[in-house]
Amino acid sequence: MTKLQKQLLAGILLLAAVLIFFRLTRHDPLGDDAHYSFRAIGYFDYLGSKEQTTPVQWFGHRPAWSYLSFHDHPPLVFLIQHIFFSIFGVSLFVSRLPSALAALGSVLVIFFIAKRLAGPKAGLAAALALAVNNYFIWTGRIALLESVFIFFLLLSFLYLLKTFEDSKYFIHTGLFFGLSLLSKYTVLFILPAVLLFLVWKHRWIFKNKRFWQGMMVFLVLCLPVVIYNLMMFKTRGHFDVQFADLFGQVHNDWPKLAMRISKPDPNFLGVLTTIADGFSWPYFAAFILSIFFSLHLARRAAAVYLFVFAAVSLFFFFAFAGGAVRWMGVLAPFAALLVGLAAAAFAERKKYLAAAVAIPFAVFSIFYTWNTNHLKRPVAGPNWYAGFRLENYGYNQLDKEISKLLTGKKPTPKIKYATTQWWYRDLDEKAIEFPIINQGAGVFGSAIIVDSEHIWFPMYWAKEKWKFYHRFSIKTSNEFLQVVDAKGGLEIINFVQFDKIYYFKSGPRIRETADLKYEGSDPLFEAILKKGILPKIIYDDQGNEAFYMYETSELAI
Repeated sequence: MTKLQKQLLAGILLLAAVLIFFRLTRHDPLGDDAHYSFRAIGYFDYLGSKEQTTPVQWFGHRPAWSYLSFHDHPPLVFLIQHIFFSIFGVSLFVSRLPSALAALGSVLVIFFIAKRLAGPKAGLAAALALAVNNYFIWTGRIALLESVFIFFLLLSFLYLLKTFEDSKYFIHTGLFFGLSLLSKYTVLFILPAVLLFLVWKHRWIFKNKRFWQGMMVFLVLCLPVVIYNLMMFKTRGHFDVQFADLFGQVHNDWPKLAMRISKPDPNFLGVLTTIADGFSWPYFAAFILSIFFSLHLARRAAAVYLFVFAAVSLFFFFAFAGGAVRWMGVLAPFAALLVGLAAAAFAERKKYLAAAVAIPFAVFSIFYTWNTNHLKRPVAGPNWYAGFRLENYGYNQLDKEISKLLTGKKPTPKIKYATTQWWYRDLDEKAIEFPIINQGAGVFGSAIIVDSEHIWFPMYWAKEKWKFYHRFSIKTSNEFLQVVDAKGGLEIINFVQFDKIYYFKSGPRIRETADLKYEGSDPLFEAILKKGILPKIIYDDQGNEAFYMYETSELAI
């Protein structure tokens, strides 16, 4: 590489870092990332739901085998997040940090892949194409499984390419494919494409001893999820969520998730539309053109077929399995690679025309990405940002307010006891006796009540981590009333002796967007209003009133 090429690579990585990290905590955790991060805090597979139960609920304790994986996904991303939380503390930023770092690393890895296929210019083009791919950036800014999975998957492909020149890299290939599987099972639907390519172009591999050594490394890394699923089948009669769905196993352990994949309903148009929305239509058009152009590129580098096969395999998987928006960002690096290879090849023939096309293309892609991920309020019409743009409704600000109250504190012994009895009495006390429960320097003797009307995911992150891992008393208004109305409920509340009540009432926009509604009366809030207590207003990032925080030490319900 020339000095200029190294400088360009550094500039691309800097651009990617800005797009990934700037305002990383702008949007609320509006999806599965909320409960993934919650479980990663203690590396503890528990949701507190009767609709999606876990081993600790089935047995009252955590069997040894249950530490090997999670009931719905393989364990690696949870473990990585857990390590980050242990080192840097628990926060929304830290929850997203592994995904963000993995995304930045993926930009570098895609450079080396394209460089190996077609030289450093192609590497730079592919790295830039990935850095400005909105779907990729969107995926890297969320604490889901996909970003870490993409990173290990790209490393798998990089070292597979290296094995074509030196068989010693089969060990590394097996390692990274194994780590990919421990991140997300989607790799199982990519491996057939890899196998097809190897049978077609590199049959010699199957006679190489090091290939089978790499295969052994892969299989050893698969053992945790294999043992986990065998033990789950032995004790519950079914596999984990993904494999139970895949094989159509009927059971009652998670009725909320039953039979999602076992009855495929192909939706090719829906997948294409989602991908185009995520990439932007110009980027999607470039991707489609690059697929056809890749047939020409493959004359010089047959390994290009490997990535085309993988992309096609993923497309059919999403079309048949049901392509959730959060899944399909996995296609972004394959699209970026093909776009980058095509752009570099075109630039060899038409240098100035390529620049005339590439510059506005990159500028628009950056704008589309910025409009989708970074601006507090998107500008222009819907075609100028992705339809699945994530918003800030004020839950992150609520999380900060609750954290201000509780950080550095521990519950009173009575609150700890009452919270355990109210919520976790069916679980083994030793299994949920987390060291952080008693680590606070100060004592918090108050009750925190949040309005029952809210979006489940971000509210779960804001309150459950404090309730489960620290045992503070945090309830929804409906749950609080259920305790009051229950037999002996008032006696329990009097026993606990809360010194204050903090009530967080949902604002208009929160109620409008809530997926959990509550139609009943709210005597707690009515009592607060009668006392004439003025709230502290919590605003979302657009200045809308999101929550109203009321504080009182005397309240008669």
